[in-house]
Amino acid sequence: MKLRTKASQLIWEDAEQAAPQPLLQSHDLASTHSDALRDMWQHVVDGLTKQIALLDEDWTILVVNQSWANIAELYGHSALVPGTDYLQFCRELADSGLDIAMDVVTGIEEIIAGKHSSFQLVYRASDPEIGHEHQLCVKRFEVAGRKFASVTRYDVTRLVELRRLREDFSKSVLLSQAEERRRIGREIHDSTMQLMVCLDMKIGQFE
Repeated sequence: MKLRTKASQLIWEDAEQAAPQPLLQSHDLASTHSDALRDMWQHVVDGLTKQIALLDEDWTILVVNQSWANIAELYGHSALVPGTDYLQFCRELADSGLDIAMDVVTGIEEIIAGKHSSFQLVYRASDPEIGHEHQLCVKRFEVAGRKFASVTRYDVTRLVELRRLREDFSKSVLLSQAEERRRIGREIHDSTMQLMVCLDMKIGQFE
């Protein structure tokens, strides 16, 4: 099911879809010291270019990676740090008229209602990232009986540009094919008319 808006495209992913098996099983997590697990998670995600945040079941940010912190600072969103209610933050932006925030709130509310387990959307970024396309993914999951959510955001500008180039090329090919069919049609029509004229002249000679 898809929900389109002026600013973005919201795509639902049903909970019934097969999810990849986690690298760490629940008993592995239970036997791992929480501080060590947190440090391990932080070390891994800080090396990624994607902006990543881990949220608890109440949609409060637990931990973010360095890329997330950098983008939050770039936009001046100092509130996007551990301890912030991410859903409330998005609601406030939605109330100000920001379309992407409205879509995120809609998506999270659908997850809370149990209709979906995740969603993703692609949108055009605003200043200071004008001209860039980003994909935002929100997914709820469960570990050791506790519910969490992940929010990831990353630049897909090149992918979107390649998709547009492919679509433009396909349209160009279709237009070329249509023009070629018209040209062949004209040639067939002209040659048929010439043949009819010749036949008419031949017939006239026998009269």
